Amino acid sequence: MPNLEKLQWGHTALDYINLFTGPRLRDVRLLYVPSSTFDPILRSFVTGCPSLERINVKLNQFGHQAFTPDFVPTISKLKGLKSIQIDTDIPITTEAILHLAQRNDLHVAEFFCPDDGRFGIPLLSAGTPRFTSLRTLYVKAKVLDYSTAALLQSISSPALQEVTFSTAADTSDFEIFNHLDILCNLPGRDTLTTINIRFPWCQMVPWDQPLDHDKPHHLSALETLRPLLECHNLINLEIRSDSLKVDHATIEAIAIALPKLESLYLLPVYSVPNRISRVTLDGVLPLFEHCHNLRYLGLAVDARCPIPPEKIPRKMPSSALVAFNVADSVVIKTAAKSVAAFLSTIFTRLDIHIYYEIPQVVHCGADGELIGAPDFQYDRIAGEF
Repeated sequence: MPNLEKLQWGHTALDYINLFTGPRLRDVRLLYVPSSTFDPILRSFVTGCPSLERINVKLNQFGHQAFTPDFVPTISKLKGLKSIQIDTDIPITTEAILHLAQRNDLHVAEFFCPDDGRFGIPLLSAGTPRFTSLRTLYVKAKVLDYSTAALLQSISSPALQEVTFSTAADTSDFEIFNHLDILCNLPGRDTLTTINIRFPWCQMVPWDQPLDHDKPHHLSALETLRPLLECHNLINLEIRSDSLKVDHATIEAIAIALPKLESLYLLPVYSVPNRISRVTLDGVLPLFEHCHNLRYLGLAVDARCPIPPEKIPRKMPSSALVAFNVADSVVIKTAAKSVAAFLSTIFTRLDIHIYYEIPQVVHCGADGELIGAPDFQYDRIAGEF
């Protein structure tokens, strides 16, 4: 197939994949590739596809090392490579990160950082610019620390658009602030549209053991997120961490500084019985006053008390909101009617969803149906819609 330009291969034996290599092949996506076969498959594509620009691979590890010493010499032969995404739980090597950082035309990079922390120092010590054309960065890491901060500091691209960190351990508010501060002072700050810091990234995290983030020396949510207030072109923001205690001041500052937001998720990770959010339902109003394109919202709210009628606007700005993830928010029986009335002023579209994510999910459609909700949640709010 000499004219084939794009190949997607998944859930199928790889015995005959070499038959699909060719001089025009530019885009390859391989799903669930055994990590032990990654190197030989990569070599075959490098040899048979000199025009290859995009590689997207999801690896199965099965205890094998995917990144042998041949990885960097093999990748270096792809002169036109613009995107390499390797979705795996196997750390990439320090040498591989340094090689990717030096590629002048690399637009998209995805990898799992080494857990030895050694790659940060050489990234910053080199005198040449790193990641000069990077637009999208997806990184898995066991924790956010000096090395992941150094990775961000090394980015010199003026066109950076999207950065996602997924960690195996919850991130402290200090490290969230540190990484956001670096991100929002990069040359590409004005082009940043998406920032995600997510925990956890796999099922290895014990969900029944929330971390203690209530120590007095921790930063407030507004202090933690303050660097973001300079990234006025942000469209998507997601931070999932139990260390983030969002309050009204945080929501108002974000709403005023980031009017282009279309998606905002500031959510806890663990379900904590009777945990009370610092944001009441009327505290989300600034988002609809300033962020007219907001479609997706994830925020725990305090919905225990009926909302005074004077706090429900007579005329809400036209809302584009279609989904509201309320995490482990508590709704009590006496407040159900006013909560439903308030949400009805926010949701001006018919195709709405209200998610009660931890521990269950509630879908509240235009017909008032709640799917998967605990009985008490159904009784309290479904009928009100």
